[in-house]
Amino acid sequence: MNFFERQATARRTSRRWVFLFVIAVVAIVAAVDTVMVAALTFYRDYEQAAHARYATTAPFDNGGVILWTTIVVVAVIAMASLYKLSVLRAGGSAVALAAGGRRIERATPNAAEKRLLNVVEEMAIASGVPMPEVYVLEHETGINAFAAGHAPANAAIAVTRAIAFVNSSRVCGSLKAWPCRLSMLSTSCRLFLTR
Repeated sequence: MNFFERQATARRTSRRWVFLFVIAVVAIVAAVDTVMVAALTFYRDYEQAAHARYATTAPFDNGGVILWTTIVVVAVIAMASLYKLSVLRAGGSAVALAAGGRRIERATPNAAEKRLLNVVEEMAIASGVPMPEVYVLEHETGINAFAAGHAPANAAIAVTRAIAFVNSSRVCGSLKAWPCRLSMLSTSCRLFLTR
């Protein structure tokens, strides 16, 4: 599969995730609305039975309850989404930290981490992108890596511990695609995560 086929597949997958998110929001709103209407109907019936000989209660407005419950639920979901977007505004480093990454500092005493930094720096220079921050996912056992960020200037590379401790050619092989992905970013692009 070439780059353009993968890009088309990624776009289809993104559209599918957005569609599923909308379906999930609608399902959550419908479930909360149903629970609220059922609870208020039960309460109204209980009140009418308890006070039947004294007075009658006002008619119950399902439409108003559904409207206000929907507004509150959508507002809570929107606020949570905006909060998450503000956290991710920091760029690739926020994604790497959220994945459990530890930033590799330039002055690291670890030889394998220095070699990883050197490989990433060489690849950045060769591809004409700024040197990204490099993170190690300490608790991941597989051989994997990802690049994340809004733009090349705030990008980050995260690798698993297994990649950090292999030889330079294998590190290059594992990270071969990230310079292309980072160089194609623009500041108007959304935050992305690739594997």
